[in-house]
Amino acid sequence: MKKCISLIMIFTLVFSTMVYAFAETTDLEKSSERSFKITVTDQDGNEVENAKIYLYSFLDQKIVARGNTGTSGKEEINYFPEQMENVESRQYGDYLVYVEKDGFIPAEHNLTKYYIDEINSSQEEREAADRVNEEQILISLSKESGLKKASIQKTDQEHEKIMTKVQKELIETNRLSKENPICVLRTEDFIQLEKKGVVTSSELRIIDEVVPMTAASSLRNIETPVGTFHVSKQAKLNVTLYTSDSLKIEVGAQNTATGALSVSGSRERGFETTSYYAEFTTTGNTAKKVYYTMADYEEWTTVQYYGNSYKHIGIKQINGGTNTGKTSTCGSCGATYSAVTGTAYGTYMPVAKGSHLAISQFRNSTVSLSTKVGVSGGFSASLGVTRKTGASAKLDYAPKAGYKLKVYNKDTKTWHCTHAAA
Repeated sequence: MKKCISLIMIFTLVFSTMVYAFAETTDLEKSSERSFKITVTDQDGNEVENAKIYLYSFLDQKIVARGNTGTSGKEEINYFPEQMENVESRQYGDYLVYVEKDGFIPAEHNLTKYYIDEINSSQEEREAADRVNEEQILISLSKESGLKKASIQKTDQEHEKIMTKVQKELIETNRLSKENPICVLRTEDFIQLEKKGVVTSSELRIIDEVVPMTAASSLRNIETPVGTFHVSKQAKLNVTLYTSDSLKIEVGAQNTATGALSVSGSRERGFETTSYYAEFTTTGNTAKKVYYTMADYEEWTTVQYYGNSYKHIGIKQINGGTNTGKTSTCGSCGATYSAVTGTAYGTYMPVAKGSHLAISQFRNSTVSLSTKVGVSGGFSASLGVTRKTGASAKLDYAPKAGYKLKVYNKDTKTWHCTHAAA
């Protein structure tokens, strides 16, 4: 009887521990789930019902979820990556949303989700994750009948012929099907196709999938803008960006058959280290220059079951660095000090002699930059950049000795300044 009671107690203890552990894992995964809120419309902005949605995870390297839009053209998918059992530090997960509907050209949209240690992360880290994860996914489908047939050059015809062979191989090996209508390939995948005899080395060169070392290095350490900053002759400016700040950068896409360029969503990355830029001053009356960080980019190719294939370029990681561009004059800085008042120059703030001003509007802001990043790999693209800042980002103005400043945002997103003797 004592043995029986002991066994029951042991079983109860083990079972309770198993249940607790199971619940704990489920809670962790649930807290780290990311929501994909997708709206599909046609070119006129009308909601598209019963569009098929496929979610591809670059972390898991496969289609991980499916859905269909309702009468409102909307669908929401929740997903936690299989390849991320425990998040000990922040990690970015890249995704591709693929949408198809009879009578429309299939569409692709790239995006990023941000994963952090939900338990041990700081409030600022959680806010940084929210800024990345709040994105609403809007996808516009073009009607097949409304598209003009693009002219195809000889080189593009050769490219299309090669990609048709690749598509056939993917279908025969079950990597591409009606159920899984999109496949993502990287350079190493094309090299494996060459080893199997599907394509030749000369064909790989035609489609730019065997990238020479010099070309591959051209996607590394690209100067990527973080903003354009301004001073007047008697001003000093200090800019600091932190690990809670990030850049959201467009993904460039090229149709491999026609060579047509387009934007396919975006990817987002945060700063790996704090970036302290050198103090900015000028001996001229006004000055402005672009600040940069260094980033690596990468290429991948998508092959669709229904015939299209696209080469892409997107950001891989931010490496850091505090380079700045050439200095030029600014037509909006250096306004008459007494004229900067009211709302004529947007929001303005005075900076008294001997003090400094940290622009609060620079923090917790999302700004689309006027300067794009140029990248060149299998094709060349000019990608739009959006800067997202957290609560620590610093844009700090101070006057030189004997002067006072007024700082103003005449065009609502760029800060200018002027000065006068104190």
